[in-house]
Amino acid sequence: MMAIRRSIKLSVRGFEISATEAARRFTLQATLIGQRGEHIKPHVSGTWRKSVVAFERQMEADQRWSEAIEELIADLGGEAHLAQLFKAIEPEFITFDLTIPARTSEEQEDGSVDPKTLSKIARLGGGLGFSFV
Repeated sequence: MMAIRRSIKLSVRGFEISATEAARRFTLQATLIGQRGEHIKPHVSGTWRKSVVAFERQMEADQRWSEAIEELIADLGGEAHLAQLFKAIEPEFITFDLTIPARTSEEQEDGSVDPKTLSKIARLGGGLGFSFV
């Protein structure tokens, strides 16, 4: 079994413009684009209930959570650019998701997100999500 690495993902969900148009407005290529009402996967009956775009990055082994979040924000154009973008597309949900490989890790990473980074996430109207895999 391949080991799952830690990752950080920005998910933006629930907006009225097309998911493709929303993704085009970001400075990075989206790792996920889903349009409300379209099939999640070919030949599967499930459809997206909300439009979504996401941008995910694998983390370096020694990288801190705050550093990874700050780097993703910077690579997406910075806090001011993201704030303008979110104001324009008006998403229902903005989430920075941390994927933590708790089951396959030899050591349990006991990282944290510093208050400065948490404040930046809050100013962007975002939340923090956790996936323990």
